[in-house]
Amino acid sequence: MKDGVILINTSRGPIIDKQALIDALESGKLYIAGLGVFENEPQVHPKLLANENAVLTTHMATGTVETIHKSEALAMSIVRHALQHGNLLTQVREQRAEQTP
Repeated sequence: MKDGVILINTSRGPIIDKQALIDALESGKLYIAGLGVFENEPQVHPKLLANENAVLTTHMATGTVETIHKSEALAMSIVRHALQHGNLLTQVREQRAEQTP
């Protein structure tokens, strides 16, 4: 893994080794971790709560069939665009990430 990467997990908390995540954030190997799920919800490890490079939010599942279909369509269009053009439609620019309090 390159230095300074960004990790986002919105699937399931247990798929990420919590201690390895904390170690990677503290060492700078991992620049930012965006988490919407946690291993032992609703408890969150205190070191994640204290780390300014951990962006934490509650898991917010979709509410309607229409929302699910629109999310799937968006995901497919993003992948299609990336394969055709070599970039992401929804790319987070580094300067925006640095400006986030």
